[in-house]
Amino acid sequence: MARSLVDLSVGGTSFPDPIVVDTNLIVDYIVVPFITTIAPPPTTVNAQRADQFFRALIAGNGTGVVTPTAFAEFVHAAVKVKYSQERLRLGSGARQTYGRPVPNWLSLYKQDATILQAFLPDLDQLRRLLVANGLLLLAPTDLGPIPSGRTYDEELIHLVGTYGLDSNDALILMEAQRFGLTDIISLDTDLRRARADFTIYTWL
Repeated sequence: MARSLVDLSVGGTSFPDPIVVDTNLIVDYIVVPFITTIAPPPTTVNAQRADQFFRALIAGNGTGVVTPTAFAEFVHAAVKVKYSQERLRLGSGARQTYGRPVPNWLSLYKQDATILQAFLPDLDQLRRLLVANGLLLLAPTDLGPIPSGRTYDEELIHLVGTYGLDSNDALILMEAQRFGLTDIISLDTDLRRARADFTIYTWL
């Protein structure tokens, strides 16, 4: 069945309930504002769009579905933002503290696990914020069989090749189908390539 792109920038355009929510909206609306206390970034167009979506979701008492892969991406994004903030806080003292250069967040992550350990309560609070903002977090056990009948590895390669997507985006599509949903909201232009089989709600 042919699907489509739906332009949410058109006034009065709504989205279905439930709808699968791509990680980028969660990061812009929940993760970045919660963690960034040192040199917070300016409000971006995507942050405004994420805010628009979540306000409408909450006002309509709707449900945004977060697939297992999207949740894993959320955790990764939260850790990345946290370590980026810690690196900014350390500033020029980072090299003196660790005895070696700290050129980026990943370098700091590899050198200091205590930052992540101390971050765990905040990470759990972020998880609870997702639920408080109308999101349903799926577990792998919530997913049904792959509709096409292919094996997991076959289906992943098929989706990557068919839509020209990276593996995580393809996994989110697979998990959406396994939960019986084909409506997805995203800020990612790459995901629009799946519009032959999914309805992609986005801002054009």
